[in-house]
Amino acid sequence: MEAHLFKDCIVPTSSGYREYHIMTRWVSYLLYLYLLATLLVLISSVLNYRLLTDVQHGVYLAAESVDSDVQSSQLRLIGALLFSLAAAVVAGTGVLLWTYRAVYNAHQLGSKGLQFSPGWAVASYFIPGLNLWKPFQAMKELWQTSLSTASGWSRIRVPGLMRLWWGLWLVVLLLGRVAELLTNRVEQLLALRELAVLYGINALLSLPLTLLLLYLIRTIQRRQQAQYQALPSDDSGDRDSRASAVSQTTSPVVPGQ
Repeated sequence: MEAHLFKDCIVPTSSGYREYHIMTRWVSYLLYLYLLATLLVLISSVLNYRLLTDVQHGVYLAAESVDSDVQSSQLRLIGALLFSLAAAVVAGTGVLLWTYRAVYNAHQLGSKGLQFSPGWAVASYFIPGLNLWKPFQAMKELWQTSLSTASGWSRIRVPGLMRLWWGLWLVVLLLGRVAELLTNRVEQLLALRELAVLYGINALLSLPLTLLLLYLIRTIQRRQQAQYQALPSDDSGDRDSRASAVSQTTSPVVPGQ
């Protein structure tokens, strides 16, 4: 099944460019799944926080009822978190595969001076310290070269939405780290409430973060496809020798477009 879904990404064209619109579509579906999981975490966090607040204010009179409701609420939140984690792993894997293919195609379309190879663009997510800005630079290169493959592509400005996407990503990572530290004292009611708040904020920020990522990957894939289709072809269908010429004649896009 997997080979069928991504078969257009496995079989290269004559120019070396590899179609990946089906991959982009399925990565989008996985991101939608993650959006659903994130929404469930947000709802569960709000309900859990409200319950713990009621307990703290003495709304519950029967101890047995308190224990039962708190346990049910915690289990609901844990279930939502596990679902979110599984969706994040699957969607994240899809995004990494998409990144590899998009960077590969950027090279095939004739862009010169790229700092990232396909493997380096993926590996940058896993190197401590460097993963705080290198993945953003890789996505920035993809955005710029999707607008123009001419020599001046590096001067093209990226939209503020891309910077917002990466800023949200860093905040979500930080909140996740703080949540890990709080789990050391989850036996305290206050700590449970704090965790519920952190999970809720994290989920709330993850919603626009994921939507922005969806916009970026769809836009980049669509523009790369348009570049490929615009390459002149001859009877043999060999576009390799044409890609470099196109990269030299394509005018840079006006900054800010």
